[in-house]
Amino acid sequence: MPSALSGWFLPILSNILVTRPLTVSEQQAQGWTSTELAADTRNLLHYVRLLRDGLFLFGMRGGTGLSSRDEVAMKRNVRASFECLFPAWAHIETPHFWSGLECLSRNLSAYIGPLEQGQYAPLAYHGSGVAMASWAGRQIADIIAGETEALDMPAVLRQPLQPFTLPGFRRHYLKAAYTWYGLKDH
Repeated sequence: MPSALSGWFLPILSNILVTRPLTVSEQQAQGWTSTELAADTRNLLHYVRLLRDGLFLFGMRGGTGLSSRDEVAMKRNVRASFECLFPAWAHIETPHFWSGLECLSRNLSAYIGPLEQGQYAPLAYHGSGVAMASWAGRQIADIIAGETEALDMPAVLRQPLQPFTLPGFRRHYLKAAYTWYGLKDH
């Protein structure tokens, strides 16, 4: 990444646990049988999906540390949220857990377009990278090949990137924001 963009992005953690396969009766007991992806409207959102093989994926934002101790605490928090939102599944095992970094931009939108003279990139997918990266990569390839123009991108995806205020303190104000949003979300 060009050094001119240093401090323009914020790495955030997303955390996911997955249950063992749920039986049809367990799914019906909780009232969740749809395989559609769903998310709530919290600031530190939860996102869920019943996978086709009966596994249930439960994810949430939160956590600011990458140490083993931080991961254990976050796993405990994710599990507590899972049990709160899905009480009929409180006894269900969740043998799988992982967390990973996502890239956040200041304007909370992905970006597709030029960075510096002759450089282009799709960036800041905000947790939708699996769905977005292939499409965005194709768009950049078409721009570079001259098959389309950057102006052909949706306006929200070509908003100019902006640096975070006092970028050296990004992780500190992320902790403050998570505390505030955590209180606000309850």
